[in-house]
Amino acid sequence: MKKIMTVCFLFVFVVSGFLPRVQAAVPKLLTYQGILKDSPGNLLTGTYSMTFKIYSASTGGTALWTETQSGVSASSGRFSVQLGSVTTLNLDFSQDYWLGIQVGTDSEMTPRVKLTSVGYAYMADNVVNGFTQTQHDALSHKNIEGVMANTKNIAKTNFKLDAYTQASANNMGDMVVDTFTDATGIHAASSSGYEWRGSPNYDVRRLATYTDETGSGTATSSSNYSGNTPAKAFDNVIHSNNTWSSDSVPSTGSPQWLKYDFGSGNTKTIKRYTLSNAESYPYNRTRAPKDWTFEGSNDGTNWTVLDTRSGITWNCDQCTQMFDFTNSTAYRYYRIKVTANNGGPTFVEIAEMEIMSAPATGSATVVSVAFSEPVAPKEVMVIASETLNTGTMTYSVSRDNGTTWTQCTKETVCNIQSQPTGTQVRWKAVITNDAELDAIAVAL
Repeated sequence: MKKIMTVCFLFVFVVSGFLPRVQAAVPKLLTYQGILKDSPGNLLTGTYSMTFKIYSASTGGTALWTETQSGVSASSGRFSVQLGSVTTLNLDFSQDYWLGIQVGTDSEMTPRVKLTSVGYAYMADNVVNGFTQTQHDALSHKNIEGVMANTKNIAKTNFKLDAYTQASANNMGDMVVDTFTDATGIHAASSSGYEWRGSPNYDVRRLATYTDETGSGTATSSSNYSGNTPAKAFDNVIHSNNTWSSDSVPSTGSPQWLKYDFGSGNTKTIKRYTLSNAESYPYNRTRAPKDWTFEGSNDGTNWTVLDTRSGITWNCDQCTQMFDFTNSTAYRYYRIKVTANNGGPTFVEIAEMEIMSAPATGSATVVSVAFSEPVAPKEVMVIASETLNTGTMTYSVSRDNGTTWTQCTKETVCNIQSQPTGTQVRWKAVITNDAELDAIAVAL
């Protein structure tokens, strides 16, 4: 019985700076190096037949790619092969992969080796060279949501590449990555005070309790149609006969605005607002705002743009849409300045608007589900993409399923041997005040 120890991956790009308009495909080869020993631990020398398989899981499943190299030379245990030199390595590396290794007629070795950043350079090849014009036209890049989602995907791919690179540089052979494309990686019962946000944010942050601050202030507008006065947008009634409506169609040159004044000496730090359209009527959805800015002021003359939206559509009646933004300044006046509705021929209409504040301080604890390691890890490294704003983030790792924790500095090798021996690993993030966790990786 043979076994492989101390494996690593090498991947080399050669780029010419003198041919900027020429693009070469990424070579579909991975250089794999290792040390071959027999069961007692003796280094082997000789020529061996070795079979390599790539799987989409750490155990079980069917191999996605297989290659047998019949003349692998080992000297004092050391060997080197190029995966893909016999069978084309045609995987797209858009997911995690594990490498299984078999020597001669021996059984496949365990555990499988998780591929690190090198293979995922293929993803870059797909991004640069892989789209046909038809595929490109089919992308959702023609709307704001599509652009934001595609940008997030690219950012998350870059994060994975960076995380795998850092793990490899520190000789860490396994990794768990969560980019929060869904909430399944979070153990909700062990977490508190947080919210997971889906498209287009895909992050985790402190869950703040928002309060609608309107009610005692004064509403005004650039204009209003008939009896559709600005106060009706702040009376907590959503109905087609109870709206604010301008008296003309908004445009860039002639925007229509709705303003709220909290009163002399009264300022609010607003971080969210909601808009509701009216119930069904021939033009109600087309009258709803499409493009606008949300602004704050302390004198009613000089305005600061706090949030900008464009291309917002309304796919139902009496719908409420929520808009968050970052703001740490208290203002007396707030207004929405609309430059386009959704195609209505007469005016812009808002059935209800909430202007909301949230506590600036507080914390959330986010704990991951457990993931199993074949042996008890001794060292870990947390790699994270975070947006701190005015907040902070601290990280801890447990190897005994969350009973014992060791706080770890981000992107620093962290020793966890003082914990009881265990193989059930979890990460924990404590989010304080205004901060967002965009992606996290734990290398072991």
